[in-house]
Amino acid sequence: MSDIVEKFFRSRTARYLSICARLFLAVLFLWAGISKLLDPDKFAVIIDEFGILPTKMIWPVAYALPVVEVMAGIGLVFNVWGSLALATALMIFFIGIVSYGIWKGIDVDCGCFGMYDSETSLLGKLKPALARDFLFLLPIVYIYWFRWKQIRNKSKKTMQMKMSNSQPGDKCSE
Repeated sequence: MSDIVEKFFRSRTARYLSICARLFLAVLFLWAGISKLLDPDKFAVIIDEFGILPTKMIWPVAYALPVVEVMAGIGLVFNVWGSLALATALMIFFIGIVSYGIWKGIDVDCGCFGMYDSETSLLGKLKPALARDFLFLLPIVYIYWFRWKQIRNKSKKTMQMKMSNSQPGDKCSE
């Protein structure tokens, strides 16, 4: 089984799947950020309904958070170092906020996709948003796993090359 997994992660399919997952996340964060920037008033109201922030902080967060989402999305499009970590931090943050809302019994729209969130009109609850956020972690986990396998495979190749190039009596061959 291990050989099958190793072979898969060396394949083009695994690489293309990683790129597709990254671009999916990029579109997701761009869509979420831009939709909130198009209607910051509604997003500010949603933030206020959670009751976490002092009133003075609601407007700055209503503008800054979508900008950070857009930055994460752009970074993911261009595969900028650190953008996946930012996207991961945002997803964990959103899961925490939505979980808090469920725990407190708050019955509001999560505000995830601004006025374009179909969940608002269909369900208007936080539990489906939480499930959706956990599903959005799957491509993140896959990308990290793919990158880890790539680094591990490169390290193995480097060690094999060093071992094959070493001469008898070298420290590497002992």
